[in-house]
Amino acid sequence: MCEQSPSGGVYLFIGDFTGHGLASAIGAIPVAQLFTAMTLKGLAVGEMASRLNCLLVNLLPADMFCVASILEIHANGKNFTLWSGGLPRLAVKTPEQEIRLLIDPQHMPLGILEEHEFDNQTQYFETEWGDTLLLYTDGLMESHHKELGMLGEEGVEQWFTRNRQVNAQLLVDKAELYRAGAAADDDITIVLFRSRPFQFKLPELLAEPIPFNLSFHLTAQHIKDAEVIDQVVAIVNSIPGLAAIRSELFTVITELTNNAIEHGILGLSSDLKAEPEGFIEYYEQRRERIEQLEQGDIWITVQRLMPDNVLEICMQDSGPGFDVASLKICEDETFGRGFVLIRELCQSLQISNSGKQIKVILPITPVIDDADILS
Repeated sequence: MCEQSPSGGVYLFIGDFTGHGLASAIGAIPVAQLFTAMTLKGLAVGEMASRLNCLLVNLLPADMFCVASILEIHANGKNFTLWSGGLPRLAVKTPEQEIRLLIDPQHMPLGILEEHEFDNQTQYFETEWGDTLLLYTDGLMESHHKELGMLGEEGVEQWFTRNRQVNAQLLVDKAELYRAGAAADDDITIVLFRSRPFQFKLPELLAEPIPFNLSFHLTAQHIKDAEVIDQVVAIVNSIPGLAAIRSELFTVITELTNNAIEHGILGLSSDLKAEPEGFIEYYEQRRERIEQLEQGDIWITVQRLMPDNVLEICMQDSGPGFDVASLKICEDETFGRGFVLIRELCQSLQISNSGKQIKVILPITPVIDDADILS
């Protein structure tokens, strides 16, 4: 499925339910309806993944699930946000036919984990103009040759890089030849995208945007509420004129708030997440410390600054802080992927008060340079 985003980009959903025939299609229509509704609202990719998972957990039989990827291609055509659960790895090649990126799925398929177990963490990556992205279901890589065996991800990627004018039909035809005419064991879905800016006509902004200043004070009781971040985002998104950046706004506020809760209030260390086994221990510690939390405060302010028409988001917590100087050396390890994503989405980021306060500037209007469009 493919839908335009309010910010001028595109959302893609590619999925494959377990089983075949009508039984496997039980979730297709509800997923399509929910996905379309969420794209109209401009929800963030992680938020979409959570809602689709909740839908399928309640809808599907226990022995069914949906391997899927949700991809947002930003308006400039070369910035991407991805949630991937169970599909083959995503590949990006350069115009010189060299592999630039291989991105493995990070999550379980949709429809398996309960809400409190589900991880909606997204991955953010960039391409260059003219790069080509490939995303597909496992029916392609599972093409089988009676002597050479299963094609595999490496085989698909060889076809991808050895054909300059690659398209979906070419890959389907090559898979049929590889199977020597035998029927495919599974459905095949293929997405190819060449990086270039979109030029959708966006709704005109108000001639005079209305300045505003919102303040939130989260106490320990609020922090224990799993829905508190969604409530904050919903209030901010109720302000007219922010629909075009709903996805970015959700991501930034979510990551900043989670950082304040996990590292500021709860004192969790991201070092635990350096190894796959550490993720389980990290979130188990998070659950235990949230349950035991008696004191802790987070202050959030969101204001529109004129005449630049940007959002200033400030997050401050009552935790002990950290050594800001050490952050310059290993900031990616300290804060993880979420913090890297914040830096990519925002114009500026400032850390102060011994690490207890983070302030970012988020542009309200997506900007594409004329030089980018003409290149």
